[in-house]
Amino acid sequence: MNFKNKWAVAAVWLLWNMSGILHSETMDYSFQKLWALIQAHSPELAAAQHELQAAKLGESRAALHWVPRLYATAQGYSTNDPARSFMSLLDQRQITTTDFSPSTLNEPESRVYETGTLGIDFSLFEGGAQVSLAAAAQEGRKAQEWQLQAEQKGQYVALASRYAELLALQKEQEDLDQLSQKVQTTIEQYRIGSRSNPVGYSGLLGLKNLANRLQGLLNQNHVQQNALRDWVHSNAPEIPLDWVLSPEPVSGFLDEQLPLSSEETSALPPTAQAAQANAARLEKMKGVQTAQWLPRIGLFAEGDLTNGDRATATSYTSGAYLQWNLFSASNIDAEAQADQEAQAARSQAQALIQQAGVSRREAQQQRLALQENLKLMDDSAQMLEEQTRTAIDLFKNGSINALQLVEVLSRRADLLTNILDAEMGLVNAAATYALNSGSTPGAFHENP
Repeated sequence: MNFKNKWAVAAVWLLWNMSGILHSETMDYSFQKLWALIQAHSPELAAAQHELQAAKLGESRAALHWVPRLYATAQGYSTNDPARSFMSLLDQRQITTTDFSPSTLNEPESRVYETGTLGIDFSLFEGGAQVSLAAAAQEGRKAQEWQLQAEQKGQYVALASRYAELLALQKEQEDLDQLSQKVQTTIEQYRIGSRSNPVGYSGLLGLKNLANRLQGLLNQNHVQQNALRDWVHSNAPEIPLDWVLSPEPVSGFLDEQLPLSSEETSALPPTAQAAQANAARLEKMKGVQTAQWLPRIGLFAEGDLTNGDRATATSYTSGAYLQWNLFSASNIDAEAQADQEAQAARSQAQALIQQAGVSRREAQQQRLALQENLKLMDDSAQMLEEQTRTAIDLFKNGSINALQLVEVLSRRADLLTNILDAEMGLVNAAATYALNSGSTPGAFHENP
């Protein structure tokens, strides 16, 4: 091999290895990588995070209710109003005896004045309204924290469920392809399936019918996989359409990513926790309505400045005040309404807790039962695989006919569909358990 050929071979080898590396980096997406992408790009999670930040800001604002209110006003005006003209001159502290003449009092000249006020209002007692609002804001923030966790957990479980279903469908596709290849090979090698041989011809028809059935199952499998891939791609649009996932047992994946709790009674799910916090928020809001009937007591101080054509002068006023809303039709039964709303929220939270407990226990029992059934099906699959090899060998040497072989192969196809149904049920049970328990999924808190 000359020098140029060596370089050509080396270049081809390098390009082939680089393409393999790029292909593996582009195509292979683990569950953790997909979850990181969904966390980073989910609009639902972004909305929940913004709502939590808004609740935190509301809590911080409500906690400052004790801070005095500082205010300022300013006016510039021209007037010949008798009363206002006289008071403006008085505010300048420049009243003279000529200002008391009837003609000056009744027909003052039009003058321009500027006034300003700087004041402070320090509320000492407000019936507990602001205290109740602060406590309600705190509970509202807790509810939004639980709501964010519920949204995160819901999306995590949705991704884990679809990923597990893809694993199950991928395994079924592999097994169906192998079985279909065996059937096609048997049909191609079949030589006695003529119409003059009724038994042989019936066997050939049985094999072809089984081949069609397997093709139909494969078509259905592809449709299901495509639907699941479309969901993943819509939630993580950065990944290519032809991404692949590494094969692994469905049960093992679920035990890792959606595990059962080791405790007999699991903690409450985030949705129930959020409902409880919301009920507590409404309970605190009752104090706001109660405060409508109580007095408001505070201190105040104001400094005034008046400027006119005679002088500029200042003054101040300070003291205490009492404000009491003795009657307002809009406040009638407001406290009773708030109490009913709080009771309704508590009842709804309790209903969620009870339903979550029922769903969690049912899902746990179903999951354990399906796991045992799948173990039995796996044992049956191994035995049926061995029986299939034996039946094909017996068919080749003429010990059994085609109809008997079709029966064995059909049982194999039936078992594959039963395994898929059981694994899909296992995924659904694992998802239901996770959503209705306080257990933490495997990669739930991993940062993107």
